[in-house]
Amino acid sequence: MNRMSTLTAVVLGSGLLAHAVPSVAQQPLGAFHLTEVRGVAQDARPFPGWGLATESLITFSTCALDAESKLPLRGRTFDVVAADGVSRRADAANSQGCFSWVETFPVNSLADAQGIEIRREVRSRDGSHGARPAHLAVYPLLHGVELRAGPVVDLDFLGLNHLRPLPAGRLVAEASSRSALLGLEADGRIVQRDLFVEEPVIVNSPKAGAAAGESLLMLRLRPEVLVKGLEGTLRRMPLEQGKFLISVDSFATVPDPTPGSGATRRLQTGHGQSKAPTTLLHGTLEAAIEFLTVARPTAGSSDLVVTVEPVDGPAGLMTLHLPVPPPTGAEFALPSTVGPRVGPKPGP
Repeated sequence: MNRMSTLTAVVLGSGLLAHAVPSVAQQPLGAFHLTEVRGVAQDARPFPGWGLATESLITFSTCALDAESKLPLRGRTFDVVAADGVSRRADAANSQGCFSWVETFPVNSLADAQGIEIRREVRSRDGSHGARPAHLAVYPLLHGVELRAGPVVDLDFLGLNHLRPLPAGRLVAEASSRSALLGLEADGRIVQRDLFVEEPVIVNSPKAGAAAGESLLMLRLRPEVLVKGLEGTLRRMPLEQGKFLISVDSFATVPDPTPGSGATRRLQTGHGQSKAPTTLLHGTLEAAIEFLTVARPTAGSSDLVVTVEPVDGPAGLMTLHLPVPPPTGAEFALPSTVGPRVGPKPGP
């Protein structure tokens, strides 16, 4: 299949290709054509103890056909050269003239989902067939979104009748893509990401031989990370691994004793924390918290704050302070100021 000879800026849905594709005639052409380049991605080098990828391995594949006979170039070998001159040797072409090569993209799994624009030159290693350009959009970070086009879109094939649309969002040029994929802000700081817990379960369990004010709180929650998808909206990314310190604090909002002031005061009435970091098991945190109540106001309202702190996690993963309704029990007899659902409502 012939590549398009020219292509200007293309707008598809909300996806915008900002640069014109140079005419193939402007390139040193080889005596072969390339079929549409496609690709698959694989997460690699997980962050220790957390399973979040620090690299994305993308396997590109295409087929080479003789320009005149249109027959596959069986057994031929090719080099794939990037814009910075880095060369990668592709696998030898099979009986259909098809071959593949692998490229590694460093990523921060907490960074925004991102597409990058890359240019490659496919060169025949024996020199007899010359070279062909390839102009691609690559998506190393998708945050679980399945693209119909996959993680690689061949921009030289846009506009043909089998068009696979670009996802939403502007492509980043390859020369500046490293900062975007690693989640670096303009000032060099790593992007910060919030944890999210939709509906934690807290049960006040009886504790044998407990002294006055002592209780045992059983917690179960499923922490997720809020990340930005290609369209710029927040998405929830489940965590399957990781360690966290969990603490619980109770507070009471009580009337100010100053006559006629009508003001209120917020008092800490209790505290408890896990004795050691709690490890995620199948995406769920379960912890037993020995809780000590130090004050029991008789008026006002109460609330509970669960603190979930990542331990030795990736840079940018923030501690969560989560207001929750108190469990039942005399220690938490005041009415709650917190509803049953907490936190923002990101996309699925």
